[in-house]
Amino acid sequence: GSMDIRFAMENVTSTYYKDLPPISAQSGEAQLLDNDFALQMKNASIAVPSGGNLKISKGDLQFTGLVAVETLSSYTLEGTGKAQTVLEFLNLPALSLVGSAGVDTERIAADTAFSIGLKMPLIKDVPRSRVVATAKARLTNTTIKGALEKIDITDGTFDLTVAKGELDANGNAKLNGKDVEISWHRGRGKGARQSAKIQATLDDDDRQKIGIDLSDFVAGPIPITATVSDLGNKAAPIAFAADLSKVSMSIAPISWKRGPTPKTSATFNFYPGGEGGRRVENLEIEGPG
Repeated sequence: GSMDIRFAMENVTSTYYKDLPPISAQSGEAQLLDNDFALQMKNASIAVPSGGNLKISKGDLQFTGLVAVETLSSYTLEGTGKAQTVLEFLNLPALSLVGSAGVDTERIAADTAFSIGLKMPLIKDVPRSRVVATAKARLTNTTIKGALEKIDITDGTFDLTVAKGELDANGNAKLNGKDVEISWHRGRGKGARQSAKIQATLDDDDRQKIGIDLSDFVAGPIPITATVSDLGNKAAPIAFAADLSKVSMSIAPISWKRGPTPKTSATFNFYPGGEGGRRVENLEIEGPG
């Protein structure tokens, strides 16, 4: 026959993996169904070492195959908290999901809704290699001071995903006050390369505010896509693709000028510093005329 036992619990505290802080809940509902056990916790919270708290709106624990050689466990935690508290939890030694990302979490402020999943066998001293950890978060009202040199990100809304050791963030924000779309990626492993892509329409003043002065070459609004292939290398070039249909262009040394012309585009590399200083290289322009 089948066994189905259900019961309610109060003042529930559950530990789950190594040094991760316990989940505390005012109440819970448990079910033992044949060879499986499930626990749903309500009004739960997790206190991180710094003293911050994560509010857990959904805390589901499932244990499959209780009499098997290895019982499989899964944990689903959904809730809200301040960005620094969520990132602190994800960066605890047992997880280290953002520890190698080179992210200075002290610079980040945001309201965060998150979903964290953990799957692992219930065995003694389970190795990290057998723990599958995933995380998703939506950051709103995001501010990142000094995200890049002389650049602050404000009023941001980002979707953050951690899976298979890689981290991605995509969203909209203001870059030194200018509306932009931003995507960011960090590869797998310690010291992995980080890259970013920024899309925006920048006029003359906007370009000067973020330190990209092209006044010697162009004047007018430019929709651009800027790709930074290696954020860890301050001397690395930023690759630009630009729509020049609405700008005037000039090259003073050869006394060349051209007004706004449809279907005109350009690609170039902008060096923010290094031995040669700020400069534009490999400029290629395509268009009629």
